[in-house]
Amino acid sequence: MEVVKVDMLIELSSLQDSKKTLIICHSHRFHVHEAYLDHLHETFCFYGLDVHLLSIEKVLSDSDRARNAKVILFISSNTSSIQDFEKMLTGPAFRSAEIIYIIYGPQEINNSTSKPCFQIQVNFEKSEFNRAEFKAMVNKVVEMFNIGVEKTNQADIDFPVGLGQRVDVMKSRILTEMQRSDTSLQCFGIWGMGGAGKTTIAKSIYNGMHMHFEKSYFCLNTSANFAEKGVVDVQRKIICGLLGKHDRGTEINDEETGKALLECELKGINALIVFDDVDSDKQLNALYRPICSSLGRNSVIIMSSRDRRVLESVQPKYIFQIKGLNNREHSERLFYWHAFLKAEPPAHLSEVSRRIIDACQGLPLSLKVMGAHLHGYNDESYWDESLRRLRQNVTDIVNVLKISLNGLEANEMEAFLDICCFLIGEEEETACSVLEGCYGLGRTYLEALKNRCLITIAEHRSLDYDFYERRKRSRVIEVHDQIRDMGRRIIREERRDRAWDEETAEDILKDEMALPKIRGLSISSDFSFPKEATKCKSLPQLKILVVKQVDRCVEGIWETFRAKKFLEKVRCEELRWLKWRRAPFRDVPLGICSKSLRVLDLAESAIKRLPTVSLTNLQSLDMSNCYFLKGFGSSTEKLKHLRYLNLNDSHNLKCPTKEIEGLRSLELLTVRNCKSLRTLSSLATTLRTLHLSECESLESLEASSSLPHLRDLTLRGCDKIKALYCKGCQSLERLQLIRCYELESLEMPSLPNLRHLNLDGCHKLKEVDCGGCQSLQHLELFWCHRLESLEMHSLPNLRHVTLHGCDKLKELDCGGLPSLQTIYVKCQSLKRISFLPRSLQRLGLKGCDNLRFVDGLDTLTNLRGVRIERCPSIAEESLPEHIKRLPRLPTNWFWKYYSIDLE
Repeated sequence: MEVVKVDMLIELSSLQDSKKTLIICHSHRFHVHEAYLDHLHETFCFYGLDVHLLSIEKVLSDSDRARNAKVILFISSNTSSIQDFEKMLTGPAFRSAEIIYIIYGPQEINNSTSKPCFQIQVNFEKSEFNRAEFKAMVNKVVEMFNIGVEKTNQADIDFPVGLGQRVDVMKSRILTEMQRSDTSLQCFGIWGMGGAGKTTIAKSIYNGMHMHFEKSYFCLNTSANFAEKGVVDVQRKIICGLLGKHDRGTEINDEETGKALLECELKGINALIVFDDVDSDKQLNALYRPICSSLGRNSVIIMSSRDRRVLESVQPKYIFQIKGLNNREHSERLFYWHAFLKAEPPAHLSEVSRRIIDACQGLPLSLKVMGAHLHGYNDESYWDESLRRLRQNVTDIVNVLKISLNGLEANEMEAFLDICCFLIGEEEETACSVLEGCYGLGRTYLEALKNRCLITIAEHRSLDYDFYERRKRSRVIEVHDQIRDMGRRIIREERRDRAWDEETAEDILKDEMALPKIRGLSISSDFSFPKEATKCKSLPQLKILVVKQVDRCVEGIWETFRAKKFLEKVRCEELRWLKWRRAPFRDVPLGICSKSLRVLDLAESAIKRLPTVSLTNLQSLDMSNCYFLKGFGSSTEKLKHLRYLNLNDSHNLKCPTKEIEGLRSLELLTVRNCKSLRTLSSLATTLRTLHLSECESLESLEASSSLPHLRDLTLRGCDKIKALYCKGCQSLERLQLIRCYELESLEMPSLPNLRHLNLDGCHKLKEVDCGGCQSLQHLELFWCHRLESLEMHSLPNLRHVTLHGCDKLKELDCGGLPSLQTIYVKCQSLKRISFLPRSLQRLGLKGCDNLRFVDGLDTLTNLRGVRIERCPSIAEESLPEHIKRLPRLPTNWFWKYYSIDLE
């Protein structure tokens, strides 16, 4: 084992060989700030792209490099205009590249470009760095690369300063060791103090390497998830994340079963796995060791930890030591970006900035949080005061971070403490509703805390997905563990009004003086309340209650749980959020049935009735998998503020049509396996998301004709519905109709915002007209056996078309599709494909037995890959020479593309 200090650059070898490149093209470097160029380079390197920062002259002289570029990002400055670059685009090397323009400095946006492009403007003389616009540009570029995006760890990272060089060192070491020995799995450690940047570095390494392995998985916050959700939950996520087998993950009921399943299911697989923040041998025994004994010999495991002894116990090949930012310039840039949203400080704050940077001692978390704390303050005296406090606490990272709380409004501080104790890992919408219920504002406070770098909101993919749902992502609240611990220390030492685990609950609930002040409580259902608490009749300030159910069964009957008994007699009139999944009660205990309740999560509980009369302020309700639920206690008209409703798999819910139609403020409705739902003729016009799955009795959805704000509509397994009219859904962005076997008519005369259309198993559908869907980007038709007519003329944004099993379709007209990049067709009766556009990059034809004519093949100069198989009338020798020379797409290329492009 060798400990390697990451402070030098080693030439990175062939890790990038299989990737297409991104070229960042500029004129003279001194006309564009060095820090901005580096920021672009570092950002795209973080996402695992092969990035080349080149001058215009270098690009012109190296046509091969330009020809291999997937995307060229051109920076227009006062010495090189867009018109200059447009002249370059006439060369053959640039025909296939996507173009992004950055207008740097005081110039006007130019709309007269020869190719479709994305433009943003950067002018530090007039304004600060625009994070939202930059993020949109980054997302656009990452989307253009397609391959591997479904596995990319897309963290919310604003300024990855000094990242690329350190990551290249580590990837080079890992690659060298892989090439040197292919007989056994390789393990590597990342070691450093909290806040040094271990997780960010691990994510960047993962992004740059995962595509070289059969499978890959990033286990984020291992220690925290192990403690808060349990070993079984972590094991399940690893199985599902690596293999996509949710059903196998559900087989894990205890740690030993999980270990056995990890050994069995992963045997021989060559995978890249990252365990982030491991801190105990118990975690190694439950996760690392069973995986290590089964993975293939070309696998790599990377593990980060603050404890070097934990890493040494697994005998890694190398331990990379992370000591923060050793480069002074990197520390300055990280601080300046966060403090000023510019590459340099104003003159009057230059000296105090230098002293604050010195005091942060190169620790990225301190630089980031202090910078965000001071952003927007121009008074030098305020900066001096923050510096004095920083110097007083320089040896204690938690106290350093505590300075960042100065200036928070009272409710922002309360929201921050609630997040540290209860809302980490919750979805953004849940957190918004909870905070709004407690303090009047939700999203505003989340944005304020995010801007101060106290929280992040990251996209996560749910593990509970099937073939279609796997594209769905949720936005989840995350907090760095050092910042979380800072918030919890404040509670423990100063406030004593929240309990996030049973240890703190027991301590605080013993204090009779603390009981009237307690604002939040997280306990297990068998928690033994102290005697002092059992005398309590009321918790007047309790706003958050999370109960984790512990299953115990006595002769098939639920045992009486201590938490239930306590909450039956205590009054919690100010309760805003109750989360008690798998709750054993049939009726909500009166003590916690508060009229102030905003968010109620009773998923998988035994509840039979919901007392709607007592829940008049409810905004979010999750009753999924409540098998005993018969209905709502009284008219749902009382639920005037309900915005989110989940009724998935509540099988015994009797004819909920009236109850659902009575909810006039709904924004999200999801219903699955409701056998008695027959029709929905009227829904709230506020509805944005509507998912109806396996509702086998549903015959009509008349409400779809008047939902002006609906963005996402999914009908799955609704096999009695015959017609769908979307005339009144002008805001619709995604439409999925899956296994609607009796659907005969689909009318969508004008859906100007529709981007994704997926029709699968609509066996009786004969005609699809997309003419009114000008924003459509993805079109997928699977197993529409009777489809005879597909109209998709003049769709300027359509990029991907898939036709599979539409065996009565005879002609496909691709005229008027100037942005089409990928087309995959497997239709037995298809005879002609007309007017393939020059923009096409990937072409797949399979099992088209009657296909004789494919017009436009000779014009496909941008084509990069092709696969034609089992099309007897399309002879390979008849193909144009430039297509014969193209690489064949792999056999499974379509399924990889399909699971990626629709994220």
